[in-house]
Amino acid sequence: MAQTVFLQLRPRLEIDPQDVHVFVKDIAKIEAPAPDKEAIEALEVDADFQTGRPVVVDVIQLVRLIRMHELADDVQVSGAAHCVILREPRVKKENYGLFVFVWLLLFIGSALAIMNFHEDVSMASVHQKMYFALTGKEAEEPLLLQFPYSLGLGAGMILFFNHVFKKRINDEPSPIEIEMFNYQDDIDRFVVENGGWDWKKSSRSKR
Repeated sequence: MAQTVFLQLRPRLEIDPQDVHVFVKDIAKIEAPAPDKEAIEALEVDADFQTGRPVVVDVIQLVRLIRMHELADDVQVSGAAHCVILREPRVKKENYGLFVFVWLLLFIGSALAIMNFHEDVSMASVHQKMYFALTGKEAEEPLLLQFPYSLGLGAGMILFFNHVFKKRINDEPSPIEIEMFNYQDDIDRFVVENGGWDWKKSSRSKR
């Protein structure tokens, strides 16, 4: 039996719907001497998936499990206090019809937003004045400025979102990825605090 075991709980785990067993090695990192480490990682975690809701595993639950099997005298905990376990299909079917619909919706919406913005700030008039200031000539359609402006607008959006189709420009996360991460973190904290998706039932039970 190891005297001290170090345990770091993962905040989130997605498993296949066919999986019915969850082990300590799936939701936590363990640091201990080799024989005890393997024994701890092989312990099965009590997770009830029959409700169809996310399962929340508390770090105290793992500490009790390790001590119940007398595998450590002292358990040092770090990382998250809870792990949210979701049963999600590992291979999801691609819906091309939905993809085309969302793509058209975003394309038309963003195009209208850009055109309305340019109309509100009188961008055409600004380009005409800039063209006159640079060349001393008047032009209703200063293409010399409008073409570079349009190309720069597209290039700026590519750099901002850090993607060209599926290819990433650099290793930094894009603003959308950061927002999705924050959104997922909020969902996980909601599940931990309310015990699942049924927040109305959870709120009534706390009163």
